[in-house]
Amino acid sequence: MAALNTAVADFDDALVASGSDAWGDSANPPSPNPARRPNVPGFSSNQPVYNTIGGVSRTAPPRPLPGIGVRAVPGATGTGLAVPARRIRRNPLLAVAVPHPLVLVAFMLAVMLLGFLLLSNLVQWWQTWQDDLTYGRPRTSQLDAWVGHNEQGNHPTHLIAQNLDRQISIIEYPGGDPNKARVMVGPHLFGKGDELAPVKLRLIDVNGDNHVDLVVTIGGQHIVYINENGQFRLLRSDERTQINLSADS
Repeated sequence: MAALNTAVADFDDALVASGSDAWGDSANPPSPNPARRPNVPGFSSNQPVYNTIGGVSRTAPPRPLPGIGVRAVPGATGTGLAVPARRIRRNPLLAVAVPHPLVLVAFMLAVMLLGFLLLSNLVQWWQTWQDDLTYGRPRTSQLDAWVGHNEQGNHPTHLIAQNLDRQISIIEYPGGDPNKARVMVGPHLFGKGDELAPVKLRLIDVNGDNHVDLVVTIGGQHIVYINENGQFRLLRSDERTQINLSADS
């Protein structure tokens, strides 16, 4: 920088000695100080001066740094005045990626399937809890009724149906007398969860002989015992077309 200032000063002294009017007024040449601006047409007092070796003085706007924009200064006059603008950088972590439509469809189907499984398990748990309160474990149901079996002591017949480890059994106490108890062995269940299937008892006249018959219901299936000769017997295959279970709910 010291060598450049010395060269410019020597060039200015040479112009003054030759009487040149390159600076506008030869009688009052400018100071060799490079910070001073000469009176040359095209220059503005607000513009910075950049002296170059070779005798030419010019104005040059500052170049912006790479990657940085340039914006004008409000209220500034003249040309060549510019300041670097602040560049806004976006955080890639904050960018929101839009998923493919198939991904959204798969996600919705997975949510629906999960909801269906949860709802099914909830309904099954609720039904099991209700059966526990009503029939207990093992599943047991009881019924007292007048069926005409040893009821001379003015006591109704007591019936007990039980699902013990999938084996259905019905116990009858004629006239409430345990000494005359009869056991009717029902079917053995094999379905999933049948060990918790409740056993329900109904007394209806299915063959129209004016004697109530016993109907055992297990999971929508009916087992009919005909009331005949003071006891219950299993329905025969040839009697299936003669019975009416419409009174059974």
